[in-house]
Amino acid sequence: MLQNLIQQLENLEGHQISLGYVAEILERYIIPIPEAETLTIGEYTSGYRKFPVECREFNVSLIKWPPGASSDVHQHNGFWGVIKVVKGQIAEQVFEFDEPDRTLTMYDSDYIPYGPGDVLLEETSAIHKVVNCSTSLEAITLHVYYPVIFDYDNVLLFDLERKRIGILNSEATGSCWDNQPHAFHRVIENGFRLVESEY
Repeated sequence: MLQNLIQQLENLEGHQISLGYVAEILERYIIPIPEAETLTIGEYTSGYRKFPVECREFNVSLIKWPPGASSDVHQHNGFWGVIKVVKGQIAEQVFEFDEPDRTLTMYDSDYIPYGPGDVLLEETSAIHKVVNCSTSLEAITLHVYYPVIFDYDNVLLFDLERKRIGILNSEATGSCWDNQPHAFHRVIENGFRLVESEY
């Protein structure tokens, strides 16, 4: 299903490997919804199902989001990404962490919905969560990350309800709280104060 996209990505030369250039490729790329809907075997994590696609230079996957599903609030530690909405509507909530002050700021104004064909850029070291906006319909998204994520060592997770910070280690299988206890360097209880901002 994604062979043409994988070929385009693997043919990129060093100077072409950038967030903006990869975003342009994804904006032009059409993914047939019926084919994406037929995916059934994938990694289940944190409320969504991930379908990895083999690619040498990038992490590429399709994700199926059940109604109302969301990722955990997580940090991109040293990698950037592009998300393309294939089906449904997703939203991104953006955060900023002030480590010395232990303050996590949540920007409500950035809770913007994205529909089919829309592309969302994920900057290096971004802190965010992705949400399926619908409580009744599935959403499907295509994700491309660079460089290849070999492990999630030192990626930060934020638990908004319990105010915990999780610091993942290289045994983590994803940027989510579903990891086994041994996949965390540590978990900091009462690790931050949550502040809401309109930006």
